[in-house]
Amino acid sequence: MVTKALAAIMLAATVLVAMTLLAGCTTTSPPASPHIPLPQPADTGQSTARTPPLSGAETTPPVDMPRVDTPQAVAIQWLSAYHSATWTDPNPAAWIDRVRPYVTDAMHTRNTSLRDGGAGNDWTDFVSQRCRSNVSDPAAVIPAEAPGNSDTANVLVAGTVTTTCADGTDSSIEQASATLVVVKTSNGWRVDERLF
Repeated sequence: MVTKALAAIMLAATVLVAMTLLAGCTTTSPPASPHIPLPQPADTGQSTARTPPLSGAETTPPVDMPRVDTPQAVAIQWLSAYHSATWTDPNPAAWIDRVRPYVTDAMHTRNTSLRDGGAGNDWTDFVSQRCRSNVSDPAAVIPAEAPGNSDTANVLVAGTVTTTCADGTDSSIEQASATLVVVKTSNGWRVDERLF
């Protein structure tokens, strides 16, 4: 039986191959979730295949930064951190701090530049209705046709985002997916760029 997350990854892989063939690997920023107004990571406009990482030399991570030993595992951790939110978050940009353990210094710098972006009315509703979002059934694959090498991988990751609110309103279930460039650093694998 194929899970929803695996089906979403297979669909994303098909779309990635088609877009690569038809569009020459251009990058776009994905739309924000309609239920949680999160700023999107920076679109660098760079090529999808790259061998050295954008980040260059990594700094020594803080003690709370876990070592992640596979590209797929870091992609799953990133997806869960990115899409998990709660009404008690200090602001809508709290995702930047949640994904920090799983991204390179360069990606963190690009994400931090989004910290002061506007939240819109959705965030106010999310907080007033005391909502919470979580990711379930995450899965990640490295398509055989994706560019990469022993230090860089393009990873497709997907999962189910469930948003529930204390007052029972605005509950939703939606599929989330991303195509990530993941690089091997001296501290394990880290997300260096979000392509889609």
